[in-house]
Amino acid sequence: MSRHVPRKDRWVSQGPNEFRGEDGRVYFKAGRWHAELHYRVFDPETLLPGELETWLAGNFKRPRNAMIALEDRATELKRRHAQHVVFVQHT
Repeated sequence: MSRHVPRKDRWVSQGPNEFRGEDGRVYFKAGRWHAELHYRVFDPETLLPGELETWLAGNFKRPRNAMIALEDRATELKRRHAQHVVFVQHT
């Protein structure tokens, strides 16, 4: 069993309106917080990378809520695709 890592240690502030985590980023835009996750799923048979896919979620009241949504989506992708998913830091 792994030890809990606090949210403060999992996310790095990139100024007052953006946080970056291991899997994606959370940012403030138009008065609300948004989560953005970019990833590729490799074909298990040929091991060729698939297209870059983007998952966006928005209109969160607090950055914490956007962080939780992004972490939940990343966990879901990791469970579904195992080692065949790669998260891409997009600027």
